[in-house]
Amino acid sequence: MIPIKYRLDSITEKEYIDMALSCINNAKNYSHKLEVFLNNIKHSEPVAGNILNRAKRFTADYPDSWCLCEWLVMPYAEMAEIRNYLDKLICADLGPINAYKENKKYRIEEIKSYHDLQSRRKKTYSVHTDIEKIVSKHIWYDDIDADFEAFRAFYDDWPKGGINYWIIEKTEIKVCPYCNISYTYSRGKTVTAQLDHFFPKSEYAILALCFYNLIPSCPACNKIKLDGTKEMASPYKDGAFKDLRITWDYAAHDKYSEKGSLTELEEMIEIKIETDSKDEQCNLTDMKIEEAYQQHRDYASEIIKKARTYANPEAQKLICNIGTSVGITPEEVERFYLGNYMDENDLKKRPLSKMTKDFYCEIIACLKADSGLMDKADDK
Repeated sequence: MIPIKYRLDSITEKEYIDMALSCINNAKNYSHKLEVFLNNIKHSEPVAGNILNRAKRFTADYPDSWCLCEWLVMPYAEMAEIRNYLDKLICADLGPINAYKENKKYRIEEIKSYHDLQSRRKKTYSVHTDIEKIVSKHIWYDDIDADFEAFRAFYDDWPKGGINYWIIEKTEIKVCPYCNISYTYSRGKTVTAQLDHFFPKSEYAILALCFYNLIPSCPACNKIKLDGTKEMASPYKDGAFKDLRITWDYAAHDKYSEKGSLTELEEMIEIKIETDSKDEQCNLTDMKIEEAYQQHRDYASEIIKKARTYANPEAQKLICNIGTSVGITPEEVERFYLGNYMDENDLKKRPLSKMTKDFYCEIIACLKADSGLMDKADDK
């Protein structure tokens, strides 16, 4: 719903790396494993060569773990390319196993992910013992997962090392970027907002410690997202949610009268979220974001009323005068009256700021359009 625009600079990269390395046992070993992994795939995946070349910048300060250092802070776009490569491996590995689902003797439902395969392996097959043999068969991706399985455990030490708190403080994310409904406040360094692994650590242990894979999020979004989401949009993706728009419609056929009450408006409106992006639509559908917004129709009705009032020049002048009389500056009056931030860069500070901004912009646009039609009619 709202992008995370924060990016590490050279100073904060080093801060994150130092904190991460303090939680990673035998960093030299894992750095070497990553170097081998990247060298093995660089001929087919150019991104691997790019990561290796850029990692050389860390050889002076981190001679034993330079490759791991770069891996921890690699840009989101490159991390996504690595994930795509891993998915190709997983799909190739799962192909022969899923071929058995065509055989009625085995009755195997399609296995859609490595996490799914791991879950099947934990089941007991008392009747169809052949299925247990099929799903337990070693696959190539098992080796990659085994090499970096410990990354999941190292991540569990992030809160103790204050890394969760550091990430939330640096990104200045105060509301969940997935929904923009709930706060993600920390209460000291030991009780922090949750971090969602955008690419699940159950599926991609190798990415579990990467900075741009950790999304400050609310408990509801973190729980509902879980591990089964493949085609979602990350808040770190360049241009994320740029064209996503929150609007509203009327459940009744007749439009609501502007003189109607807040209660009437609340009962009549339905909040809509629109995007042409397939991966952003996946977010909305899989995480049931639009359904969650229906719980806030009371607030939405207030926004509509306030925005329509504030869009009136005479009313706005009166509101500004009132604000000035109590020490509100002209630059702050809009936030003071509408009750939320309207600048794109401030949407991360308060819940439902995206909805407030989009509603107000839509009302202003409609008024301008109506005014333009009236001007044309007068010209005729």
